[in-house]
Amino acid sequence: MFTLDMKTVIVIYILVNYVCTALLALTWFRSRSRFEGVGFFLVNFVFQSLGLTLSVCRGAVPGLISIVGANVLIYAGVVAFVFGTGKFLHVPVPKRPYQAACVAFALLYAYFTFILPDIRLRTILFSGMLIPVFSHIAVLIFLKADRPQRRHASLMGSTFLLFTLLYVFRAYHALAGGRIPDYFGTPSVDSFINALTLLPTVL
Repeated sequence: MFTLDMKTVIVIYILVNYVCTALLALTWFRSRSRFEGVGFFLVNFVFQSLGLTLSVCRGAVPGLISIVGANVLIYAGVVAFVFGTGKFLHVPVPKRPYQAACVAFALLYAYFTFILPDIRLRTILFSGMLIPVFSHIAVLIFLKADRPQRRHASLMGSTFLLFTLLYVFRAYHALAGGRIPDYFGTPSVDSFINALTLLPTVL
């Protein structure tokens, strides 16, 4: 019987991200002089793709790279998307708080990887720190942008509301669940939550 394990989900996610990266690279090449922020969107997909690729190399690559480095890249990619959204919509986004958040995320993730190893706490940390980032993107689109820009970016805003809801559920599930012995080992609810994030990624 087929089971959807986490490694299968991540591999599919990697393929989708590389396709999105190629399409966005083409968009950036053709439209970088017309639209601001597209370069930051491209950085997001490059970081996501690299981070996910490193994550499936766990065991063959040191944990500092395949666990901490991989997740820091993914988090920093989403932060880059905030900056890109601000530029695209001509809404100022302060960079220093997000730069500090990236440093804090890296330190905390390393702590829960090497000093107090706990996959469940890492999942809560990852989800918990992404929720306000996703929410901020939606706020920029639906509340801060002017009406014409809001109309153009409404689909993107809706996808980040969906991301927010998925990661709230993911954080809740990790918080309510028990200790996770092996992230890639057995099928779990988290596998399906990650699979569902493919939809807003493509959108």
